[in-house]
Amino acid sequence: GEVRQFLANHEKVFLVEQNRDGQMVQILRDEFPEYAARIHPVLIYDGLPATAGEIVQQIMARLSFAANAQVVRTDAQMTATFLNIVA
Repeated sequence: GEVRQFLANHEKVFLVEQNRDGQMVQILRDEFPEYAARIHPVLIYDGLPATAGEIVQQIMARLSFAANAQVVRTDAQMTATFLNIVA
């Protein structure tokens, strides 16, 4: 269905989860083993709401942009930096 098509259409899929076990990532990898390597967890489990900055930092690290990215202080700036990199 729709999930399979989404995975097929994207090289990398980042799934934000607010638990340490990454349960949804594992479920998707089990259901769609042919796309397992495309699914990457973004785990935030410190008990606080996830911020855009935390999410962007983890995605940038996975994309190997962390070393090249400008260090910014606000979530809005972090998001803008990320969007400029991937655009």
